[in-house]
Amino acid sequence: WPSLLKSGIHSPDFYRKLWKTILAGVPFRGTLVNRRKGGALFYTEKTITPLLDKRGEITHFVSTDKDITERKQAELHSETVQRRFAEFFHSSPQALAYCSLDGAFIEANSAFCALSGYTQQELLDGKHYQQLTSVRNWDGGDTHLETVRKTGKPITYEKIFTGSGALNPVQVTLFPIADSISRATKALGVHAAWKETK
Repeated sequence: WPSLLKSGIHSPDFYRKLWKTILAGVPFRGTLVNRRKGGALFYTEKTITPLLDKRGEITHFVSTDKDITERKQAELHSETVQRRFAEFFHSSPQALAYCSLDGAFIEANSAFCALSGYTQQELLDGKHYQQLTSVRNWDGGDTHLETVRKTGKPITYEKIFTGSGALNPVQVTLFPIADSISRATKALGVHAAWKETK
């Protein structure tokens, strides 16, 4: 194995398994992290295929590489962004949540749970956004969800959360969360805050 390309990322056990695979006459397929002459890391989709003679003995190995560095870096960047967003989402003092297009909760931070009067488990265990609404404006919950779904634009309005038997007056902003490729609305974000009383 050309050690000058080794990045130091893979463990010795990784290379032992690689060699064990190909010496058994089985092709190896996997992603490798190697190091360029200048020291920069690069990612490849590598295939190593053993070539056998008539007696079934290995005579050569054919190795092919596809440079996937750009794609891998994009994936790593996306993972970093998602991790940082998750950290922000859950630690934010702002009451934040998001739900499916029909209103079923997908995620909610602790501030949202405190404001709504429901635990995170209660919200994520089949609870719908509409069910946080008091009887007096229940119909409005469905109407507002439908408006955001159809227009793809955020709306802000007042409602009353009813968790834990309390009546909490809040101001809510519903906003669309779009698919990064199709740009179609795939979920609904919710930001809630105590309604300021005069």
